[in-house]
Amino acid sequence: MQDDEARQRIMVSRSFGRATGEWRHLREAIGQHAQHAAEKLRHQRGLACALYVFLRTNRHRHDQPQHTPGLVVELPHPTNDSRPIIATARRALARIHRPGYHYMKAGVMLLDLLDIEHHQLSLLDASDDTERQRGERLMATLDTLNRRMGRHTIGFGLPDPEAPWRLRCGNLSSRYTTRWDELLKAKA
Repeated sequence: MQDDEARQRIMVSRSFGRATGEWRHLREAIGQHAQHAAEKLRHQRGLACALYVFLRTNRHRHDQPQHTPGLVVELPHPTNDSRPIIATARRALARIHRPGYHYMKAGVMLLDLLDIEHHQLSLLDASDDTERQRGERLMATLDTLNRRMGRHTIGFGLPDPEAPWRLRCGNLSSRYTTRWDELLKAKA
């Protein structure tokens, strides 16, 4: 990606298929969003220094209590490794989540992005150089497998396909040109 194409922020957010207040569903959604944002960051060849996590209730439901929290958290060090990004996003979620609310949207935004080629390492991080290289190899392997075998083939945590935060696509048009199993069938 050229310098003028590099993003300054990377956001992954989705409205839920149906509202949920369950901690496990929100934790799973934030984990998946953080993982997807980290994949985009690696594709851009960047590093993130901070992230923003937010939740939203349905503002159109005046009969329900409203809560729209968000929190910016600094990452321990600039990274594009999914593991610390997911862990930091989940810690931020724990700080902003309040029981009793039905959330309709959640998201993760990676902030303060740096170009991986121009990032200067600290002398204090020299002891973690082996771990950093190991993490880079792990993320490269994960991205290669997902590119070759299909998106979401391998990742951190298997999402529940029936989770309320998953987008419902009941009225989705058939994909005749890209999916063999959805090809039109003619009858004689």
